[in-house]
Amino acid sequence: MSIQLVFVGFSGGSCSTLSIPVEVFQYAEMVRRPGAMESRLLVVTPRGEPLSRTGIFSVKPTVTIADVPAPDLIFLTGMDSDISTSIGENETICPWLSSAYDRGCSIAAVCPSQALLAAAGILDGRNSAIHWSLHERFSQIWPSVNWRVDDMVTVQDRIYTSCGGTSVMDLALYLVHDFYGEDVMLECARWFLAETPRLRQHTPPSLFEKPHCTDETLKGVQLWLHSHFEGNINFELLASQFGMSPRTFYRRFRETFSDTPKAYLQKLRLTAARRLLESDSHTVESICHQVGYEDPIFFRKIFKRHTGLTPSAYREKFRFKSLAEHSEVSTHRE
Repeated sequence: MSIQLVFVGFSGGSCSTLSIPVEVFQYAEMVRRPGAMESRLLVVTPRGEPLSRTGIFSVKPTVTIADVPAPDLIFLTGMDSDISTSIGENETICPWLSSAYDRGCSIAAVCPSQALLAAAGILDGRNSAIHWSLHERFSQIWPSVNWRVDDMVTVQDRIYTSCGGTSVMDLALYLVHDFYGEDVMLECARWFLAETPRLRQHTPPSLFEKPHCTDETLKGVQLWLHSHFEGNINFELLASQFGMSPRTFYRRFRETFSDTPKAYLQKLRLTAARRLLESDSHTVESICHQVGYEDPIFFRKIFKRHTGLTPSAYREKFRFKSLAEHSEVSTHRE
């Protein structure tokens, strides 16, 4: 007897997020412990059609979905960000997913294919990783799901999800860990030169983006703040500049942006600081002044409160490093 591991491709699906986990599981099957239950790996598409991308390459399925009535694991490849079209083209998969899950099958999905699970009602009341750029939209469409942008992978109630295409290796290793054990997972991580997933760094918190505003007066205020956030701002004078009393200004601002002017300004400054820390080599003190803070100690405190890291730790974790820099660090450590 063997367990059935089913890797699913569908219209709009990604070949890479299908082939990578298949290769990881094939290697896991090679190095599994003697006597451990054998796994049967199947690549399927709804009607047995090849999964193609851009006309350059394609993945040929093993069987159709109808040929695997009782899988033990369903792995959904990632799909296009055009969610509505992708769901419409693949809605016939949803009942199959629901039925399999109800029978005890585990399901894994690479972002944004969680949309199929959400559309099937499988994610209601549960956690799911999501790419930060899709968080707001998914939250509006499926508010009963706890969408998480700060985790590479989430695991809950036999549902495994990852936040984006490059996190597919993390997701595959989580699954290998749970289906084959820790020793096999570590062998796979060594072979594929991958970090063990439980030690993988989280993605940075999503950046503050300019909220949509339809109030013309407040839109003017918003544009002014985005252009002058690094300066010394007096909100009472700003209210007068836009023809409002301070009380009216504060009330309308909070109604429009769901933040006080001070909190909104703080988000603008911290977002600018994060961008500089990710790409700039200036000192933390210099960046502190560039974004409008006078006291570096206060800046470090407020930055850590919002990101969970000091500015220096944030820079070390998320700053882009060129190949030359990596080489210098490696040589120095040796």
